[in-house]
Amino acid sequence: MMSAARKVLLVEDDEAQANWAKLVLTRGRFDVTHCQTGGQAIRAMTKEVPDAVVLDMRLPDVHGLEVLVWIRRNFFDVPVIVLSNAMQEMQIVEAFSAGADDYVLKPAREAEFLARIAAMMRRKGHAVSGTIEIGGIAIDLGWKAVRIDGEPVRMAPIEYEILEMMARHLGSVVQREVLVNRIWGRSIDEAVSRSLDTHVYRIRHKLKVHGVSNVSLRSVYNLGYRLEWCRGRALAGAAPERDDALRLAEGGGEAMLPSLL
Repeated sequence: MMSAARKVLLVEDDEAQANWAKLVLTRGRFDVTHCQTGGQAIRAMTKEVPDAVVLDMRLPDVHGLEVLVWIRRNFFDVPVIVLSNAMQEMQIVEAFSAGADDYVLKPAREAEFLARIAAMMRRKGHAVSGTIEIGGIAIDLGWKAVRIDGEPVRMAPIEYEILEMMARHLGSVVQREVLVNRIWGRSIDEAVSRSLDTHVYRIRHKLKVHGVSNVSLRSVYNLGYRLEWCRGRALAGAAPERDDALRLAEGGGEAMLPSLL
């Protein structure tokens, strides 16, 4: 039985470069989705998570670094390879600091380009281990188990996946669409949206029952959820915040991300 083709999201506005990359990736048996702008890439990733992203830095609506930061905030484990003609050391360092897994200079050589993507996917495919600790909550990534103050907490698999994803993005808003896509593997609709709300309610209830008062899974109106940790004291109410990257996606590229440069 043949395995499904690995999916690559190509973010490149230059037509000639995009055509070359699509041809090379197709020869390498990748399933390619092409976006010309940062806004298109963000919308595409909220609908379907690729196995890897090939990202140009010079996009017509927003700098590629800002798209890279958004990807790292929302899709921590998706490998990203930057394809750029910028050879200055500082620009390369900035890309790696923002979360790039590899950096390839244009014009890239076909065999090397494919080899780098394959190696990047292999590295990201290794088993995840370790523990995330937040205010008495310990999330064991290897065993997919949760403890609060050392005591095990029973959680349904989906509850665990939600809590782990929120913990990986502590303090940041995670879109409802992103949660549904990553955990359910599908696009959001009314039924799965209600299911998400139910699981979030159960997580909150379990945190409360186990005496957690300084960590809160908050709703952010019309966006999603944010996990907050207030060290040393209980959390008080807080006003929702809006993620500028999401405005870029919703507005078709007119709203710009905050500059990182």
